[in-house]
Amino acid sequence: MDASFLQILLGIAIFAILFSIGIGLSIADFRQVVARPQAFVLTLACQVLLLPALAILIARIFELNDVAAFGLLLLAVCPGGVTSNLFTRLAGGFTALSVSLTAVNSMLAVVSIPAVLFVGQGLLGTQAQIVAIPFDYLAKQLLVITFVPVVLGLLVRHFAPRAAARLEPLLFPLTSSLFFLLIFSVWYTEFETYRKAFIEAGAPTLALFAAACTCSLFIARRFGLEKRERIAMVFEVGIQNPPVAFFIAVNILQDMALMPPSAVYSVVMVVVSMMLVPMMRRFPAFP
Repeated sequence: MDASFLQILLGIAIFAILFSIGIGLSIADFRQVVARPQAFVLTLACQVLLLPALAILIARIFELNDVAAFGLLLLAVCPGGVTSNLFTRLAGGFTALSVSLTAVNSMLAVVSIPAVLFVGQGLLGTQAQIVAIPFDYLAKQLLVITFVPVVLGLLVRHFAPRAAARLEPLLFPLTSSLFFLLIFSVWYTEFETYRKAFIEAGAPTLALFAAACTCSLFIARRFGLEKRERIAMVFEVGIQNPPVAFFIAVNILQDMALMPPSAVYSVVMVVVSMMLVPMMRRFPAFP
């Protein structure tokens, strides 16, 4: 199957997943996010500040060259995507918190990505340059991929609650299965690309994912967040948005050498998250 066709199918699957997530939410869920803002603020701070700091630290520990270090930093500054919403829902986490963070991060990215890249490159010792992120690209991504399907699901839940109650138990497992099937198909199609990426950037990228999940969990426990919030925080901080990093590397910076960390991360975050979900659901004290 052609890789570009798989990417289109993947976009459709993500849209369907978020629609099914929206059906399972209500306005009251988002009111809880506002009523308990601590989890939102902590997670957002970790995404915008902690992740880039971890990337810089890991780049120094592994003594990465300038290109590899910047590629790791680029991945760290990209906002969490819809994959974090899916895993939060699968693990029984606070889905409304996850969806809210994805939406806010997508809007902040227009400012946060260039600003953090500028500061981060200086700390890495590389030549700093301001990266201009096209606002229309991120706005469309937010509107079409995140906002529209969730709102449609919320509307169905509000105006047709009986239909929503019948649809949710069927739609979410179906769309989730389709998502994973397509993800594995993309990996299979681009196997050689991912193999080379692991050789070039495997260890530091794995270290970044492990550090992100561990630090976010420590902070969540330190501030006394409840389990649903901890789950959402771990996935929101741990799961990044490699497609945005790909876009910046290829279309804006025009440097394919920056892509290996994002390619590795896209595999690691899905595989490890799939292992974490059953543990989170089975053990009340975890995470």
